[in-house]
Amino acid sequence: MPIVCPYESVPLNNTAGEVRLMTLLPGTFDQKIEAKLSTTLLIPGHIPKYEALSYCWGPSTDPQTIAVNGRSLNVTQSLATALPYLRLQDKARVLWIDAICVNQSDLLERSLQVPRMADVYGYAHRVIVWLGPESQSSTIAFETLRAISSRITVAWEPISITPRDHSFGEVSSLPIWGKDVLDAIEELLSVAWFERLWIWQEIRLANESSIIAWGNNQMLWSSFRDAILLLEWKKVHRLYPDNLSIATRLQTIVSIANKFDFMSFNTLLSVSRNSDCSDPRDRIYAILSLAKNYTNGYEPKFDLKPDYTKGAGDVYKEVTHQGTSFWTNWTQNDGTLEVWGLRCGIINETGKELKSLDSVQELQKFLRDLIPRGADDLSYPAGNGSLLDAYLYTLFWDDFAHHFDPCLPHQLEFCTLKREIKSFLSSDDSHATELLAPQLLNIIQKLRRNIECRRMVITEDGYIGVAPKRCKRGDLTYILFGCNSLIALRPALTGTGFVVVGECYIHGKSEGEPFLGPYPEDIMRISRYDPISKSWKDAFVKKGEENYIVDDPRLGHLPSEWNLQSHEYPQEVGVGAGVGYSKLSVDALLRTGLDVEKLKLV
Repeated sequence: MPIVCPYESVPLNNTAGEVRLMTLLPGTFDQKIEAKLSTTLLIPGHIPKYEALSYCWGPSTDPQTIAVNGRSLNVTQSLATALPYLRLQDKARVLWIDAICVNQSDLLERSLQVPRMADVYGYAHRVIVWLGPESQSSTIAFETLRAISSRITVAWEPISITPRDHSFGEVSSLPIWGKDVLDAIEELLSVAWFERLWIWQEIRLANESSIIAWGNNQMLWSSFRDAILLLEWKKVHRLYPDNLSIATRLQTIVSIANKFDFMSFNTLLSVSRNSDCSDPRDRIYAILSLAKNYTNGYEPKFDLKPDYTKGAGDVYKEVTHQGTSFWTNWTQNDGTLEVWGLRCGIINETGKELKSLDSVQELQKFLRDLIPRGADDLSYPAGNGSLLDAYLYTLFWDDFAHHFDPCLPHQLEFCTLKREIKSFLSSDDSHATELLAPQLLNIIQKLRRNIECRRMVITEDGYIGVAPKRCKRGDLTYILFGCNSLIALRPALTGTGFVVVGECYIHGKSEGEPFLGPYPEDIMRISRYDPISKSWKDAFVKKGEENYIVDDPRLGHLPSEWNLQSHEYPQEVGVGAGVGYSKLSVDALLRTGLDVEKLKLV
């Protein structure tokens, strides 16, 4: 059968709200796949019954052919493997599958249909998560998870777990598993589906009838996520001391599954940064629908529409321009962004890129090579702590329990961290694994997330930090007014403007210190949870006191003509930590004598 595009016979009326659906015709497992494509309205008041597939595309090499509307269509090996499992023997099955229902070679159609995916997965009778073909592990893993979910009651808002019978034991106690179960759970958590970026949208929008399937084994997604949450709470990664990725994978699945944890666009972009997508533009497009109705009062709402005729660079520039223009006046000219900024330093030394931490011994070697001997007795340029303190604050981006109210379940406590790291560094290699208490495994998980694929840097004035892996000696660090992180820049080869290297953290400079100075010794920054907006908001507190200060106390040192100006979200007034929310006059900035510069980002 010749390869002929089947889409010409089923054109879409995108303006009317149409989508294509695939009817998978009945047949035995080994028969050739045959299907029919048709169009239908998918709008409120007209919602057909269908199931939406969430799966891993896999490589495009070695495509397989299926028959659609009497014509041949190439699909990936991964989808070709899934379709016989999905086909029913006695009746047709109506499905929405992106690779079949959207003409992937038509960039305009992709641009118009991608915004509809939120409707597709949200309106579906159910979502089917497909992990892969049948295996011995699939049966053991699903039997184990079904047994777990049947014995607990889980609430997700707020999160709590209650055993249904006394024989279950403590929620925090480790399960007693044989090697077959251990291997099966490890294989399950290694399935490529969990690495996909698009699943953040696909499964968060799924209803409670949705299922997860691994070969012929299947269970309700709601039961699966409850069981995974319990495994994460029990810290079952302690059963896998040689596989440090288990802890990260469990926390990622819990984050993806928790549809009640509403996130802003910027937060989604951060937490999904290690998820995979084949098209770099999807780094933005895959999370747009999840953030479109979210506002926490001080982060922008993005008015973006997928457009696959644009290059990835243009998409990223549009996101940057919309996000930063919310806070301050960034202007866009001829493909460049003009911004105002304050130079913080020059990167003088760069360390090796940290690509992976696959064992406890690798972690121990990394920390020993990084942190000088006797660092706890050495001072740091920013003061208020030793050089060891500075390294720990840097490695963990100052993300510690004392900065949060209420404290999150797995938040690290700084003094405990310091004590365990010192013990860990001084131990013999043979005893390193024995030191892996639950707290230290949490340390490993957070450390991998913060600095993997980045590198340590030291500025010319002795400050240490973490920067993107492509950072090199001579790069500059800047506060860009309107951006809430330090940014590393590099002079463009053309001699005009700067190339953005990426976000960085420099301890002692990343919270506006070059602009506002250090915090007073008795003041601590804290993030308070606001249950009304379901978001975290910056505040300040005097040590030993309970009353919060809304405005950054360092603002008192600013010139008198710098009056605080409210914007459209009046509950957040002022500069804020990291100069993230500034609405300041450039003329006033220049009159201070600070070396404020107008920069072109190319």
